[in-house]
Amino acid sequence: MRKRRRNKPLKIGLIFLTILFLLASTSISYSLWHEELSIEGIVHTGEWGDPYLCIQKIVDGSYTDPVTGDDLTVPDYVLNLIHRSDRKDPGFPTKFKLKIELENSGNEAFTDVSVSDKIGNLVAPRSIIIITHGSVTFQPYGFNRQKFGHDYMDWDIGTLPAGETAILEIWIETLHNKPGLYEPTSEDQNIVVNDFGAKVTATNSEGEIVEAETEGIILDIDPYLFHTNHLAIIGAPQLPYATPWACTD
Repeated sequence: MRKRRRNKPLKIGLIFLTILFLLASTSISYSLWHEELSIEGIVHTGEWGDPYLCIQKIVDGSYTDPVTGDDLTVPDYVLNLIHRSDRKDPGFPTKFKLKIELENSGNEAFTDVSVSDKIGNLVAPRSIIIITHGSVTFQPYGFNRQKFGHDYMDWDIGTLPAGETAILEIWIETLHNKPGLYEPTSEDQNIVVNDFGAKVTATNSEGEIVEAETEGIILDIDPYLFHTNHLAIIGAPQLPYATPWACTD
């Protein structure tokens, strides 16, 4: 019995030392394993995620004095007025800025990049303010540009490298209607900047064709004070207005 009592502390000590050894070995192994995973993660950072294009359209204005017809450097965003024509006053064209931005937010270049748009029949493109990539053409359709004519826009960008943004900014103006009056000619009407949105198509590095399209933009014309003062309000949307970004899958 005494021998068993003497050996019991030795056995407990051996078990304790064994546990310490196992814990130490596990800690070293975990440390080395954890360090290896950390290095592996750093090596692969930034390699996941598909490249994509994002497009947005912005309308700003009016850049025309609603009383005199003179050009404005900065629009009056407080009153947000527009000249309203009638048979006694044919009026004058009202200028707006139309801007399209296309961002390559991926890590590779896109090729065969092009943007198409259809300008509404109450407004038409007049001149280019800024174009950073490629070239743009406008093709009138239907009536001529002075009387309810649509314009189809083709912006040929070509290759858009990774991280670059292509910008097209143009002047657009309101048009004559058939009786020869500049729009708008009444309150509670709409000026359709474009029926649909600006659509981008491109080819990615795998040869797949991708596309995205913005929302359309319509200006609501509301009454302003008296019906005989030839003024109306650009009621909605509040300018400048930017469509939500639309991105390729």
